Amino acid sequence: MRRRGLIFAAPVGLALLGAAATGLLPSGAMSEIPETIAPERRDVARTVTATAELLPAREVEVGAQVSGQLSRLLVAEGDRVEAGQLLAEIDPRRAAAELLRAEAALAALAAEIRVAEEQAGMAARQHERLARLGARGVSAPAAIEDAASQRAIAEARLHVLEAQKRQAEAALETAQINLQNTRILAPIAGTVTQVMARQGQVLNATNTAPPILRLADLSEMRLRAELSEADVWRVRPGQPAWFTVIGADERRWEGRLAAIQPEAVPNRDTVFFHGHFVVPNPDGALRSRMSAQVFFVLEESRGALALPLAALRRGGRAGREDAVAVLQPDGRFAWQPVTLGARDEVHVAVLAGLSPEARIAARADRVR
Repeated sequence: MRRRGLIFAAPVGLALLGAAATGLLPSGAMSEIPETIAPERRDVARTVTATAELLPAREVEVGAQVSGQLSRLLVAEGDRVEAGQLLAEIDPRRAAAELLRAEAALAALAAEIRVAEEQAGMAARQHERLARLGARGVSAPAAIEDAASQRAIAEARLHVLEAQKRQAEAALETAQINLQNTRILAPIAGTVTQVMARQGQVLNATNTAPPILRLADLSEMRLRAELSEADVWRVRPGQPAWFTVIGADERRWEGRLAAIQPEAVPNRDTVFFHGHFVVPNPDGALRSRMSAQVFFVLEESRGALALPLAALRRGGRAGREDAVAVLQPDGRFAWQPVTLGARDEVHVAVLAGLSPEARIAARADRVR
């Protein structure tokens, strides 16, 4: 039995040696024929990846400009509103009382001004009469001087009252604005994304405008990406980009980087820069404050023949081109120079030098 096994093994060994001698196997691969693959059509891109947050392209926080009780709240989260639409109302009674007070103060000043104008006119006429008499030597100089002083005092008082009138007019305008501001109107058309106040709540607008709700136009969304210090050098405004969101990985949104924040945003662990671009959102699929994974495209080849990076032999040395090992009809491999395009972590695009029907050694390092 042992002798018969040797008899059967000898022809197999002789066949392999004969195949190597005739070139059917690649040199240096007598014990293992390299696996072959075919190039495939695909998009290949070299990208910079970053996490991002989606924000409305236009967003306004609507607050109370006057103090008082929020007597009516007419919208809820998710409501669509038009510009100028009434959103809420603050109890107007205090503002209306202030307006009445301002109107009364202005009316009182107007009456005082009429009296002061009459007094100033009388003082002017008295001074002019005594001055004419003094020219004929009838009036004493002291009387003329006293009349001039009374005239100046009356005119000065009139100027003071006129200044007070301008202040009262400003106070009246402020009171009118405050009364108007008890009606909270939508500054833009959009969607109510958040309501921060409740009907019946007392709002104090003495130092700040307490927020009532947030209003956003969701027809366009702004993507705010966090670019690391290492990656910010590799991207530039105008560069194409695309992103996906959690739960919709099969869909991607495309845009172009509009701007990079010039100042770094410090974080506890790292430093990053904000990159921004805007994308349309006609179907409302994108929502405010969503997380996204964004890819800034540094180099891209779309629909090109592509191979795994392992199938590529890099030129490296002077005079040596990038090449792949193509299987020949006689079973041997020949190195074929190729022109390369974009590459990612796995694939490289071949722009020229390779036929779609070619069979390529899957591992270039196994071909001698």
